[in-house]
Amino acid sequence: MGGIGLIRYNIELFTNNKEILDNVSILIITISLISIIYGSLIAIRQNDIKKIIAYSSIVHMAITIIGIILKDLQGIQGSIYTFISHGLISSALFLLIGLLYKRYHTRIIIYYRGLSNILPLFSLFFLFFSFANIAFPLTSSFIGELLIITSTVNNNKILAIILGLTILFSTSYAIWLNNRLLFGKISPYIQKYLDLSKIELNSLIPLFLFTLLLGIFSFPLLNITLLSNLKYIL
Repeated sequence: MGGIGLIRYNIELFTNNKEILDNVSILIITISLISIIYGSLIAIRQNDIKKIIAYSSIVHMAITIIGIILKDLQGIQGSIYTFISHGLISSALFLLIGLLYKRYHTRIIIYYRGLSNILPLFSLFFLFFSFANIAFPLTSSFIGELLIITSTVNNNKILAIILGLTILFSTSYAIWLNNRLLFGKISPYIQKYLDLSKIELNSLIPLFLFTLLLGIFSFPLLNITLLSNLKYIL
């Protein structure tokens, strides 16, 4: 909602005073880059799986702010696309962590290891949404972040390089989390094995399909965002 507020009100508010917008943009972009790096570092240091996903949300919102503040059509489209994508992916990840907590009554990562050996369906969905969360190709978040990076290239190539490096840096916690959670020998703290039920699958499959479809068929949503935001750019 904050991102949509920036698009609808703040950009239009500063449209007639480019000098103010440029000065504010430098400050906001700097804070956003710091948020991406700092949020990633905090995520890596967390022991609570849910907090890792929560800090990843901060990182992604910082990326979208950069796309918005550049006042470029591609950047704004990418930010809106990322808002929608993150709503799907983050919801799925929080749901999966909740299902894991329901089974083992803890979110502390040290108690988990080797879940792919005993919970194959859970591991498959968790791996998919984790990769979607770091903008893997053919997922919805890839489209959004690609548009944002393209926008930064058009505006400032140095900023594009810095943003690209920070995004790569932010993927480290996702890879680390999957490695600790899903692979290796089965944790001795896990005594019972119960994979996803039909009800749980029915909750995850729509999120899976929308994440995949928006990553493959992006034009319908991009056309909607184009028509709704063109007046703020021209």
